[in-house]
Amino acid sequence: MRTHNDKKVVESRCPYCEANDLDGVTELEHGSAPCRESKTPEEGDYTICIHCGGLSVFGQDLKLRKPTSGELDAAKNNKEAWSLLMSAKEAVRVIHTKSDEFGTFLN
Repeated sequence: MRTHNDKKVVESRCPYCEANDLDGVTELEHGSAPCRESKTPEEGDYTICIHCGGLSVFGQDLKLRKPTSGELDAAKNNKEAWSLLMSAKEAVRVIHTKSDEFGTFLN
């Protein structure tokens, strides 16, 4: 998994942990595919909360919301996208485990 192209977005609140300082995204890529042209998130794009690892969707106003059951099924049916989302979710878990281990926390 590679990251690139950090972008500022409309500040939003996580629909799971209610962290309200979510104002940036980082694009993720999997495998050796060349980087696609960078874009800002659009309605319907998925994201993972850096605080809790919750899977959210950008809504019409680009505020985060929980995915509908149809959106969740669509994500799960896209094997490459689902693998990338679950890798990002695991990375958040590891970050928090390591920060707890060393006495520092993400703020």
